[in-house]
Amino acid sequence: MNQDSSSGNNVTYSPASENMSTSAFKPISTTTVSSTEEPPHTDILGLDLECPNGHKCHFDIHTDDVQWQLVEADERQMGTESHFEAEILLKCNDCNAPINAILHLWEYPDGVFNSSEVEVEGGKLSGTVDDYTMKLFFEQCGGH
Repeated sequence: MNQDSSSGNNVTYSPASENMSTSAFKPISTTTVSSTEEPPHTDILGLDLECPNGHKCHFDIHTDDVQWQLVEADERQMGTESHFEAEILLKCNDCNAPINAILHLWEYPDGVFNSSEVEVEGGKLSGTVDDYTMKLFFEQCGGH
């Protein structure tokens, strides 16, 4: 590992391959979090969608507008796998076309975030929602 502080940024480099020369190092993104900082919270989930007419829309989904429901629970080797779902009915900002966003979140074992997914009916997802953001949003909605 090498440190590059010449640009004023603290960037850590790692070799792309053990057999390559040091000129083939590529950057690794790093974030330092102090143990005294509170973890981030989010009570708004941003969704970038495209309606069936091709209009791109941004929606800020507030925790007050979402009701998560347990839709499936299966016993597995390490405990219960739970699948939660929240359905959000939206309208395009430009043409009022209906768009249905379904948020999925899985915990396995019970109380431990596993994965998430955004399903869109009547349009398509034009951005991304990372698992960490979905986990925080779920927790702010009253999930584990």
